Amino acid sequence: MNRTDGRTLAWALADSANKSMNPADHTTVCAKIGAGEHDSAIRYVLSFYAHTGAKLQCALAGPIQRWIDGYAGSDSEQILRRIYDRISVSAEDAASSDAMEPNLIVHQSDSSPNASAREARLFR
Repeated sequence: MNRTDGRTLAWALADSANKSMNPADHTTVCAKIGAGEHDSAIRYVLSFYAHTGAKLQCALAGPIQRWIDGYAGSDSEQILRRIYDRISVSAEDAASSDAMEPNLIVHQSDSSPNASAREARLFR
């Protein structure tokens, strides 16, 4: 994923989380994006979705997975995949409900206590 795509994904995630996020967290995400810290903003929003149970729009699932693929082979890849596995994805998006499987939800997976500590360091 190139830098422009990363910025676009970061803004899409910020917009999607806006209704569920408290204003301070949303401001933090927007500040990160504005400062060019797109990856950090994406990680922040993914962590928000994973820890709050808010549902991610299914249209964002593919771009997020492609973004995570950019970390293939790195230590961050496994952490990001564990976080993504804990995100609930909405069953449908308003514009594309016919193409989605009903009740498609990604459930939280069990993770080791050490994984949570590594995740916390990743998002600071």
